[in-house]
Amino acid sequence: PVPCGPGATLPLLRALRSDVADEQSLAGDLSTFSGQVARIRAVLEFAEEDHLVLFDEVMAGTEPGQGAALAQACLEAFVARGATVLATTHYDRLKTVSASDPRFVNAAVGVDPKTQAPTYALTLGVPGASGAFESARRLGLDEAIVARAVSLTGEAGQSLDRLLSELQQKSAEMDRVRETLFNWLGQDLTG
Repeated sequence: PVPCGPGATLPLLRALRSDVADEQSLAGDLSTFSGQVARIRAVLEFAEEDHLVLFDEVMAGTEPGQGAALAQACLEAFVARGATVLATTHYDRLKTVSASDPRFVNAAVGVDPKTQAPTYALTLGVPGASGAFESARRLGLDEAIVARAVSLTGEAGQSLDRLLSELQQKSAEMDRVRETLFNWLGQDLTG
């Protein structure tokens, strides 16, 4: 089932393209990054209006500043061709694109703050925090290593993730309050 409210409409799509795998190849001389570039180039050749394109960690596997810039340029090219694009990223640069380009919208998938398990609640308009340190802890990486990594990121890196996490939690809380209020008033949320 499609999670949507009454009166919602969905576009009719003619094609679905995706890049969600890591096709490293020693024989083909492909790193994670070069394999993704090759796949993105191939998808871009066919992308047009009424196409849905899915990217998982777009332009990952290279120097983060250059990868983020290439990712932004590629996403802009897909959108300019009329394609609808859904892309996941940990690049802070991509998380800010929607502030200056109305063709893009951020969304965050909820994470339980105690267990760090995904809640699968989608919050539109808010970028998600990466949560790498919490994930590393949950997956059993030695705490001394995680603590050292935290110290290496400096206050700026930690502050941004903390801010995004708080913003996502507050947005979800506001959605719950709004839903409660509308239900109490007996009104439909879509109106």
